[in-house]
Amino acid sequence: MAFVAQKTGYYQVRKEIQLGFRENYDPARWNQTILLPLRQIGKPIPMYARRKEEGMVLQKENEPMGFDLKAGDWVAPYGTGSQTDIIFTLLHRQIISQREFDCTLKVSFPNKGDGIVATPSQEFAGSAFRTSRTAAENGYEPELTLRYQKTTLATNVFGYFIRVETLLDENGNVKSALYGKIDGNIKLYAGTIKPHSGMGFDYYLNPTPNDRNLEFDPKHNLFTDLKLLEGINEP
Repeated sequence: MAFVAQKTGYYQVRKEIQLGFRENYDPARWNQTILLPLRQIGKPIPMYARRKEEGMVLQKENEPMGFDLKAGDWVAPYGTGSQTDIIFTLLHRQIISQREFDCTLKVSFPNKGDGIVATPSQEFAGSAFRTSRTAAENGYEPELTLRYQKTTLATNVFGYFIRVETLLDENGNVKSALYGKIDGNIKLYAGTIKPHSGMGFDYYLNPTPNDRNLEFDPKHNLFTDLKLLEGINEP
C-alpha cells in the first residue's frame, strides 16, 4: 500500500508499506501511525538536466574521453561537444563470461580546482526532492576511481556533487566555478557480449557561476531537444 501527501508550496512525498495478505492479518502492521514530513519548495531554478546513456560508448582502455555537460555529448572526435567538463577513462576491462567481469572507470577533470565529492545520504526518503539544496563548498577531489565487478559497485553512493569550469585566484581560492550534481551512481556497462563498454549517468548543472543552488525546476530545463528517455522530471 502506498501513502501520498501533498500541499501547496511543498514537494509531494510518498511512502509504501507492506501490510501482508488478508489471511495473515497482523494487527501491528494494520495499526501503524505513518508520518510523512513535507519538504518546502525553496528556489527552483532552470538547469541543464539530462539522463545520458545513449551513445555513451567507451572506445577502448586508457583512452580519456571528454564530456561536455552543456552539449550533453562527448567532445570531438567522439561527439558534438566542444568543451571538456568531465573526463571518463576506462582503465581496465576483463570479460570472462556474461556474468563474470571486472572493469575500472576513472572520473577526472581538466581544470585545477574542478572535482567531485559524494553527497550526503538521503535525508528526505520518499520526497519528490531528495537531495541537498546546495552543492558542497569544499571537499572536491580531482579524480575518482570506480571498480565494477559482476553487477555490484565497490562503493554505493546516493550521488555526487561536481564542480567544473573552475578558475582559481593567485592564492588558490575559487574565483569562479559551476556546480552540479549526479543523481545516484555512475553506471558502467561492461559489454559482456559487445566489443565495447558503455556508461550512463543522470546529471544537473547550474549555469550561473558561483551559485551552489541545486534545486532544479523541471519545467525549465535548459536542454530543449531531449529524447523521451533523456528527460528528468525530478528536482
